[in-house]
Amino acid sequence: LANDLNYNVVEVNASDYRGKNQLNESIGISVKEGSLFGKGKIFLIDDIDGLSSREDRGSITAIEELINSSYWPIILTVNNPWDKKFNTLRKKCELIGLSLNLTDIKRALEKICKKENLDVEDGVLNTISVMSSGDLRNSINSLELIRKKGKINESDLDVLGYKDERKEIFDILKVIFKGNSLKDALESLSKSNIDINELILWIDENVSKEYIEEELSKAY
Repeated sequence: LANDLNYNVVEVNASDYRGKNQLNESIGISVKEGSLFGKGKIFLIDDIDGLSSREDRGSITAIEELINSSYWPIILTVNNPWDKKFNTLRKKCELIGLSLNLTDIKRALEKICKKENLDVEDGVLNTISVMSSGDLRNSINSLELIRKKGKINESDLDVLGYKDERKEIFDILKVIFKGNSLKDALESLSKSNIDINELILWIDENVSKEYIEEELSKAY
């Protein structure tokens, strides 16, 4: 966004500024000032999840006040915007969700494998991508755990504790794809520990392997 608008980015990490006064001293004046050279600014306050202690709550109040008085846009990054400590702050913001899909994650893993000269089966990357639930860092950590084996195949997924989960999820998918009723599918899901959002990712990954052409449309 800053590149498109030709703005400067002023970045601070929320966890580096403990308390209202420190945050105000850092950017409190700057957010209210115009630009001397005609170039705008975007303020990025990163990782506000790190604000947790009683002292930090003063920082959350400070951020709310900065939003009210700022001449420039302020962007906050947060993993869990629904934490109750952000109830008031959240009302002052427009929420924009950013997440990676399975293709994004797999593409990133393939790039790493190529650079590191890792021989990894395509099915392994598919599984890691799905199991990461949109978390690229988690998928990279998973790849790191099994990279020392040289050639990585399906059997190595035991290292990640995927074996039992994969068996369970494939049993559920079988009922969804080939079962007789929605009731059977829901009953199968209710007996598992699989999160519904994770299940949707698995369905999306596998439905095209079960159906083709018009049947695929019906399946969706």
